[in-house]
Amino acid sequence: MVQDEQGRYSAVKEASYRVLDGYSRVGPAIVPQLFFFALLFTILAAFFSFEALQAQEFTMYLVAVCAVMVLVFWYETLRLWRKLAV
Repeated sequence: MVQDEQGRYSAVKEASYRVLDGYSRVGPAIVPQLFFFALLFTILAAFFSFEALQAQEFTMYLVAVCAVMVLVFWYETLRLWRKLAV
């Protein structure tokens, strides 16, 4: 990556496809593709957590599975964000 006078970074042509692998452009922002899945499962886990407070049948297992998925997706999302920062 090369930094210009205004402090903006641009990718070197040879490395740009490897650095930006796993990312999507949303307007002016570059976000990891797993961010969308992490956000979705975070919302689902919060919903099922509130439901588990009312009906305590099998929902605790569902909450545990969702929590694991949320942790995995956020871990992968942060790993990709760190890769972009390097």
